[in-house]
Amino acid sequence: MWAIFQTIKGSWLKHLVTQLSALFILTATYSVALFIILSTNNLKNIFGVWGKVSEATIYLKNDVSVDQKNSLNQYLESHPLVMSSSFESSEKAAEDFNKRFQEMSSQSMAAGNIKSFFPSTYKVKFNEDHIYEKNKSKLDGFTATLKTKHPFVEDVSYGKIWLSRYEKVIAGIESLSWLVVLIILAASMFVSSNVIKTILFAKKSEIEILEFVGASQSWIMGPHIINISMINTASFILSIFLTLSVYTVTQGQMALILS
Repeated sequence: MWAIFQTIKGSWLKHLVTQLSALFILTATYSVALFIILSTNNLKNIFGVWGKVSEATIYLKNDVSVDQKNSLNQYLESHPLVMSSSFESSEKAAEDFNKRFQEMSSQSMAAGNIKSFFPSTYKVKFNEDHIYEKNKSKLDGFTATLKTKHPFVEDVSYGKIWLSRYEKVIAGIESLSWLVVLIILAASMFVSSNVIKTILFAKKSEIEILEFVGASQSWIMGPHIINISMINTASFILSIFLTLSVYTVTQGQMALILS
């Protein structure tokens, strides 16, 4: 054990610049890799928050009868996913639009003239928030069953289009992030192996003498492998503290901006 310590000590004294450079480079690469992983995970968490579906809008076709509305209303009231539902007629939607339009313009439009542009709808509130990534099959099943049992339903909207697109973007970013992390880790292995090669090349004459007197490869290489393992461990610990510091500051700044 003492011989290994002496070998590592001698290696640091003779190759201080090389090993400090390796420590710096490995710390930087590990920090970048950790920051990419944390950032990707944070994006997924944001999607988990923004991608929660708590309500849906059911658009009805024109000329829906009262019986059909009552049938749909009864179905929604008895559905296990639905907590509450409210009907909004095309007239009411047109009136609301007209009020908002008057706030932006001095012109006004009669609600009766534009009601044909606004379908009757049911606003549905689910009994719990559904994370789209985990519950999209359940939400799609709710939509498909609703349209099958009630053909007068034109469409069911809960933000599926942008949610599915955002999910694909997140999946693409995650795949790219892991590819970059693997490249970075491969680069760190390249740096580690080159440090060992540099040290061994500088000690070529000593190694030849050790081999001549019968020293095994494990005895020759062992101290250097332990040394580079220590450098990698120290670099990884430093990168954790560095990444957490930068990430905490960035998170605080973003929280301040978005507040």
